[in-house]
Amino acid sequence: MMSSWAADPGEGPPRSHRSAFISVTSTQPPAARPDPGLRPDRVADPARLLEHATWLLYIDGRRAGELGVQVLEATAREPTHRLRGDAWWHVAYSKLRAAEVEAALQANEQARACYLAHDDQRGLLMCDEVDGLYLRSRGRLQEALELHLRISARTDVARTPDDLYITHNSRALTRKQLGQSDAMLLDFYQALAAAQTCESPGPNINALVNLGGSHGDLYNLTEAQTLSERVLDLAEEAGAWNAFAVAAFNLMQACDGLGARERCADVLARLRRNEVHMPAGILRQNGPCMAIAHLCAGDLEGAQAWLDLGATAPFADGDGKTDFARARACTLMALGRDAEAREVVEARIAECAHSTFHDPPYTRMRLLQAATDACERLYDTAAALRYLHEVHALYEQLVGRSSRAGFIAAQAAHDYAA
Repeated sequence: MMSSWAADPGEGPPRSHRSAFISVTSTQPPAARPDPGLRPDRVADPARLLEHATWLLYIDGRRAGELGVQVLEATAREPTHRLRGDAWWHVAYSKLRAAEVEAALQANEQARACYLAHDDQRGLLMCDEVDGLYLRSRGRLQEALELHLRISARTDVARTPDDLYITHNSRALTRKQLGQSDAMLLDFYQALAAAQTCESPGPNINALVNLGGSHGDLYNLTEAQTLSERVLDLAEEAGAWNAFAVAAFNLMQACDGLGARERCADVLARLRRNEVHMPAGILRQNGPCMAIAHLCAGDLEGAQAWLDLGATAPFADGDGKTDFARARACTLMALGRDAEAREVVEARIAECAHSTFHDPPYTRMRLLQAATDACERLYDTAAALRYLHEVHALYEQLVGRSSRAGFIAAQAAHDYAA
């Protein structure tokens, strides 16, 4: 399942936050702040602009970057102004999360130069966080983790709650890609504890999105559903529309695994109501998830419409192709075209055998279940049994992961309780 792109930043130092009680039910987002950069009647104070940029970091990252640019323009005649480091950092962070890599790296070096000029150790660590995000985006995961751990070890530097959230979250995301599931969950819960001390609701929303997706990946579907249900409301109230969409995708995948057809249909309807607010193209980019959700909700025609869009660029490199194949095969079987369904799943199975991209166990298990069903419908019992054997092996692995994830969730709730 998914993590919000808004979580892409990094997170940090493994400090104890035992005074922060982890709750997924009690947090209400504060009312939206007026944007100080939208007042044409006066020049906004740079410090206020940067404060609002931090507020928006996990709600509207693009706007946070724009506010950084406004601060740079407002202080253009004061090239040594101390706030220019933070302004350049917001630009760098926004650009990198928008995949504008070269512009992001240049802005980060400008930020680093400003921080060095003022001997701002906290700012320099935040530049290192951007470097860590860049390393992870380039698949240099071990280097990224080593950098995260060095940042985390700098307990001599005063950090804000938002800084700590970024540090813990980034470390967790890198561990996720490295397959370090236990450490990943512990880091995500540490991020949640930090998020609940932040003034903005954005970090808390982002933390819950990431935890919901991670529990889904680990087959702890009930916990994934609980977390995703809660964050869906928080994201909608705060206007964090990217997080809202990702939470909806995670929730629909949990509903699919749990067989919760009516709830899945409700989430689809809610997505349609809010589509105008969400980032352009985000539903199209997640077409396989949308198709599977329509199948779960019993809407064959809706599933077919999403499948007809084909394998779009964002997942053509492997990510999402297995879900697409499963959805396509299940749709074909519902139409009585069992032989075509078998061709689809077996083509994807063969492709996976020669790929460097490895599907998560849950994703592969669901594909193999579709292969089993197709072979049974065609009375090829031997092939069906072969696929079923691997399904059972993956299921046993997932049950173990689910149990472990539930234990870690309970442990985190105890460790961070007041």
